[in-house]
Amino acid sequence: MTQASRERPGTELRHYDVPHTCRVVATDRAAYITFYDRFAHGSHAPCLRVRAPGPLYDAALQFFSAMWSGSTPLTHAATVAGAARGTCHGRGRPISRAQPPAG
Repeated sequence: MTQASRERPGTELRHYDVPHTCRVVATDRAAYITFYDRFAHGSHAPCLRVRAPGPLYDAALQFFSAMWSGSTPLTHAATVAGAARGTCHGRGRPISRAQPPAG
């Protein structure tokens, strides 16, 4: 993820430190919410697709924004330190947000 974010201008990786209970991927048209079960592999987790606009889409964006505002920027030094500990992201989990291309 770190390499990919370096190659894409407007993409930023950040750490967050909360329980890993779900994943939110949001676009301008829809949000995909994957709910994780602590006893099952993530590939077996249900994924809910919600279209914009709507209350569930708004809730997904609100959740993502809360995680983003409570996170810290991922630095190259943290990535190197995480690799030395055998993790890809050091403390917390990485999240990313990409800005749409200009023009």
